[in-house]
Amino acid sequence: MDRIDAHCHVVADHEDSRAMLESRGLRLLNIALGTDPRGRWRTDPCTGTEVLERTSSFNPARCGWCTAFDDPRFDDPGWADSVIVKLKADFARGAVGVKVWKNIGLKVRLPGKGNILPDDPVFEPVYSWLEREGKTLVIHAGEPAIAWLPLDPLSPHYLYFRDNPGQHLRGKPNVPSHAEIMRARDNIMERHPRLRVVGCHLGSLEHDLNEVAVRLDRYPNFAVDTAARVLDFSTKDAVLVREFFAKYRGRILWGTDVFTEKPHSAMSPEERAKSVADLQRRWMEEFSYYESSGEIAFLGWMDKPRMVAGLGLPTEILADFYSGNALRWYPGLFGKG
Repeated sequence: MDRIDAHCHVVADHEDSRAMLESRGLRLLNIALGTDPRGRWRTDPCTGTEVLERTSSFNPARCGWCTAFDDPRFDDPGWADSVIVKLKADFARGAVGVKVWKNIGLKVRLPGKGNILPDDPVFEPVYSWLEREGKTLVIHAGEPAIAWLPLDPLSPHYLYFRDNPGQHLRGKPNVPSHAEIMRARDNIMERHPRLRVVGCHLGSLEHDLNEVAVRLDRYPNFAVDTAARVLDFSTKDAVLVREFFAKYRGRILWGTDVFTEKPHSAMSPEERAKSVADLQRRWMEEFSYYESSGEIAFLGWMDKPRMVAGLGLPTEILADFYSGNALRWYPGLFGKG
């Protein structure tokens, strides 16, 4: 079965990684991260547009890419026009979507106003242009809701926040709440009903599939990916998760958020072999979870395996989840749509 990891950061720019992707029937959608107001993010060795476009050129049948845009510069009244010019160029070079990252809401500040949210008026010309042009907006809004709560060792996100305390938001001043960020994301879809939106990480509502369902029911142009949220599924009742997949089979995209620390072409043979093996393990483990109907030993992003109930999704749902939905929600990906 063909599979597209529709949310990753894997610079598979070497013959070894190309051979692995071909042997496994895997394709990748690499997603850029806009992280500063002056475009320096474009040269990032793993998530910048330069390396992602180059990786796609090296292996166009296996690697697609999404772009991003510079953080707002409030001293520049032409900021939105400049962003649109750059986005036009990126789409002309093969990008199939544009991402808004979590720094919008959690980091970028307007002098005298505090953190700006994803629905700030400064973004409206960009969203309107994307809506008119039929382009896909990818949005990672905020953090998991547990980021605002005391650390819980039983949470699927415990290790991440334990090891990245700067991302744990409890008690930090001047940070919008999870609910405020979700409302801001939803406001974008209220204002732009024809804008195609993919919410990363189960729309940042991984703690409650009912809340994901509310948005999917309310906004027909909204879909979600599963990047780095397979553990959240594994902690829920498998019957309920299967029902969620069945009801929204056209709105859920498989993604993992796996990444490479540097391009495969820049690694030593030993480093590259380990990276390729680690990537395969992560992908194969997720396939086992989604496809197996019995209990499996599952590691995911945890530090030791645990026994979880596999979903045993039927073939027709897996076909949409693994590849069909990515091709529909990202028109032009691998020349399709």
